[in-house]
Amino acid sequence: MGAGIMVLWIIFGHANSVVYFTAPDYQVNYPYFLFFAMFWFFYKSGQFFAKRTMAEEWVKDSRKLIYEFAFWSAVGYALYLFFHRLAHNLVWRDATYGIFKEFLMEGHIQLNMPLWFLLTLFLVRQVANCILPDKEDKDSWLKCVVIALIWYGIAFACYHFNLRAQSLPLYVANSASGLACFALGYGLSKYETKWWMIAPCALGYLACCIWGFPGVGMRENVCASSLVYLITLPASLCGIVTFNGLCRLCSRYLSFVTAPFEFCGKYAMIIYVSHGLVYAAVLLLFDIYGLPSLRPYTLWLILGAYALTIPLCYFFERLWDYFIRIVTSRITKNFHKTDSFISQS
Repeated sequence: MGAGIMVLWIIFGHANSVVYFTAPDYQVNYPYFLFFAMFWFFYKSGQFFAKRTMAEEWVKDSRKLIYEFAFWSAVGYALYLFFHRLAHNLVWRDATYGIFKEFLMEGHIQLNMPLWFLLTLFLVRQVANCILPDKEDKDSWLKCVVIALIWYGIAFACYHFNLRAQSLPLYVANSASGLACFALGYGLSKYETKWWMIAPCALGYLACCIWGFPGVGMRENVCASSLVYLITLPASLCGIVTFNGLCRLCSRYLSFVTAPFEFCGKYAMIIYVSHGLVYAAVLLLFDIYGLPSLRPYTLWLILGAYALTIPLCYFFERLWDYFIRIVTSRITKNFHKTDSFISQS
């Protein structure tokens, strides 16, 4: 349920941001109750993380994250070429060197900016597999908290010294902050349901909501001030623990209400990686055809397109699983043939 709510929140936030480029007067002002949305995904991934050998983790995460990153990047790039060709403004230097530079510096390519999350999560999981302690270790939670503070300190340094302006790739800072959240999820998961953790976190989260806490823009590592940046990690932990507790209560007592969110949560990954294509396509159509009469309705056009595509995610997921099985079986078959040939030699 939690993943469904978070991915829908992110979709709404992105759609509302797009309105700024078409009809800024029609943006919706809404409270940032879920300012920790992206932090939540890294925290949740850390909760279910189990250490493996480096090779096993690399193979597992490649199948789950890098294949998906490559596929949806290719789809986004094909749409980029199509729309720019349609608008008669395709510049091959921008479509080749420009796209490659964007990937190196930002960790994604046109037209699918949200894919930065997959690459960053892949990097986070590789590093976490090497540096996090075993969960059975004594005081493993304390070690994880220390690791989280160190890596969040690295992310803060990137922000404070404005290293982005010095051509530091975005995924350096967002991987550092992502690893901090990942380590907290890994180390504190077994304490999350304890009342002595929920109570102070609920009070802290309530204070953040009253304050109107803005949080950190994770992808670009931007923030309102250094003080807000430093407070964001503990504030996000308060929000995450409270949010997860509320989700558990709703799933237990309001299951008839949570069903749509459960569906979106089950297919959260495919919804997330495909939603960027929708708002990018709408933006490009506005650029190509103008459509002045529709600009005030940009937000609802995008959300309507999302609503139509979300049910299709069930079929996309099945097709993707089939694609992965075919690719993996062929790679494994070729590997065994090569291994057999080397053995006979």
